Parts: sequence; structure tokens; C-alpha cells
Amino acid sequence: MVIERLDNQQFVGLIGFRCDDLALKRAEVGYLIAPEQQGNGYATESLRTVIDWGALQFEMHKYIALCCHENLASRKVLENVGFVQEGTLRQNTCINQQWFDDCYFGLLTSQRV
Repeated sequence: MVIERLDNQQFVGLIGFRCDDLALKRAEVGYLIAPEQQGNGYATESLRTVIDWGALQFEMHKYIALCCHENLASRKVLENVGFVQEGTLRQNTCINQQWFDDCYFGLLTSQRV
């Protein structure tokens, strides 16, 4: 889904929602904010909106998200919404021939902020 500013429809970024197991009521979420739009709270606001929508529309029980261990800003977004780091996937992502650890985050719908 596209994230746009309401006042001028300017592109801000993308946010995704994928139900990975309907029986377990679990969905994966992710977001990508344009560099010039980062730091303005758009990721946090969009993530809260998508999580609330999933809880109401699909009665999701749990959300999961991954982010690079070094991406402190993204980790802060997840934590601000109530996600808790549940584990680390070692050398899970390769960027420019360099391996990075990913943090595995989870949020129970009942504990969203």
C-alpha cells in the first residue's frame, strides 16, 4: 500500500500487510519510507493504522516483522508501536556481498500501543 500525505498527496513510502497464516491469525508487516520523508513519524503512524485495520478486519492475533539489526530507526518504530524483539536471525540478509543479522519482532494484538 502506498503511504501519502493527506494534505498534498505527496508520496511518503510503502507499507505491507501479509497474512501468513489465517488459521493462526498471524500477519507479517513491513514498511519502506522515502529517505527525504524519514524521521517525521510516518512509519509509526502507518504501522499503527495497518495493525488496527488488521485487528478489526481480520481479527489478527499476532503480527511479525523483520528488520536489519543495524537499522536502529526501524527498530525504534517497531518498539514504539509495541513490538518486542523475539529473536535474531544470524546472517539472514546479504547486501552488497555483506551479511547482516535480522531482528525478529512480534506483537500480540492485545498488547498494541
